[in-house]
Amino acid sequence: MELRDFIETFIRKSVEQPKNLRDYVHDFTTYSARAVAINNLSDLKRGRWFICGLSIEYCRHVIKKTRAVADKPSTFVFERLR
Repeated sequence: MELRDFIETFIRKSVEQPKNLRDYVHDFTTYSARAVAINNLSDLKRGRWFICGLSIEYCRHVIKKTRAVADKPSTFVFERLR
């Protein structure tokens, strides 16, 4: 559970203190891949958390580009969103 808590904290800080998008994607991918590898995080939750850490502008762009639907969690596939 510690890794999930770390990722949640990382997302919160990313929203509060936005940084370069490329750095965010790299860091999130690295941290979350470890959590997925040890079955501590599902791929769908990974996608949802990824979106939550983006700024509003990027979030809207990613959702529009990938045609993800907020009411359908199954559309938040991390690899497609990334």
